[in-house]
Amino acid sequence: MRPTAAAAASGERLGIGHHGPGSLGHFISILFESVQAAELMKLFRERQAVMCFLANDTWRGALTPYPGSEMRPDLFRLDIGYDPATETLADYPEERRLPLVQAAIGIPDFPVRIKTVLPWEMAARVADRFQQGRVFLVGDAARTQPPSGALGGNTGIAEAQNLAWKLASVLRGEAGIGSLDTYDMERRTLADHTVEQVIMLSRQRHTAGSQGITVDTLTINMGYRYGKGARVPENGQDLPLVQNPLAWTGQPGTRAPHITLERQGEPLSSLDLFGSRFVLLAGPDGEHWLKAAQSAADRLRLPLDIHQIGGPGQGTLGDPGNAFGQTYGIPASGAVLVRPDGYIGWRSRAAEQTAEDPEQHLTDALSAILCR
Repeated sequence: MRPTAAAAASGERLGIGHHGPGSLGHFISILFESVQAAELMKLFRERQAVMCFLANDTWRGALTPYPGSEMRPDLFRLDIGYDPATETLADYPEERRLPLVQAAIGIPDFPVRIKTVLPWEMAARVADRFQQGRVFLVGDAARTQPPSGALGGNTGIAEAQNLAWKLASVLRGEAGIGSLDTYDMERRTLADHTVEQVIMLSRQRHTAGSQGITVDTLTINMGYRYGKGARVPENGQDLPLVQNPLAWTGQPGTRAPHITLERQGEPLSSLDLFGSRFVLLAGPDGEHWLKAAQSAADRLRLPLDIHQIGGPGQGTLGDPGNAFGQTYGIPASGAVLVRPDGYIGWRSRAAEQTAEDPEQHLTDALSAILCR
């Protein structure tokens, strides 16, 4: 069974259907090696390419150094389309594979040795839901998409990370069981969008070439927002699902942006503060959030890392570029909560909140995010 078919079948056994265009084409991957691999790699480097798309009157395909070829730099892969209704692997014997590889390289007598040949299906399918009882769908079981843009691994990792911290929080008793429902809320909408965009990218590559590509894989991969789920929404905003990641300014549901901080005189990325726990970042005038955060964490029995950015006190993190407030969209007296997966769950922007009960604000925010 092909991997895409197996992934779809795993959902069907759970009673979960799928939607989307379905099969988009069938391909054969020819894995080969060469004693003149350095010469072939030179062709890629001269074009600053990681993959070459090829086409002539009889076939089209893609040539690439095999993933992980840093350990085996003599390995390459040629993908070509075929019709499983009229062809099988038996129709691609050695005497047919070798000319195809040499034609793709562009040197008829280039020495190669065929290692293996495998068929695969390019498909676009998204599960109708990502959860059935105690079972959660992640990766290809949740959605299958064309390999264009190399986003399959990235989206699978993001799904696993999104689910993992929520599972851990529930198992430790820090989050309510409803927290697990937010996995489907957050990731399925993005799966639909990603599959749609990757299909468009695949078509643009074949019809318009590299100059005609309008799909931005950085925006797909880094610039999305969780419209609903484990975050505290802000009123009065009509925000897009995705946009250039540099255009976000700390809105709940978006990826916490990088800024360069300082710790004991050494540069530190803000991203290095995030990992397995919730993190509170308070502005330079946000001392009131520090004690409030510790009290809220104790009250909820929740591990919480607490940092003040750019403040005068000892132990604060320096903000040499004065970028924190603008980048995260908060005043000097504000604060922001970052989830264990590096996404913003809540922020305080209104100056009048500083006169209110900051501990209650944080307790309510954490309780909402954790479905308690």
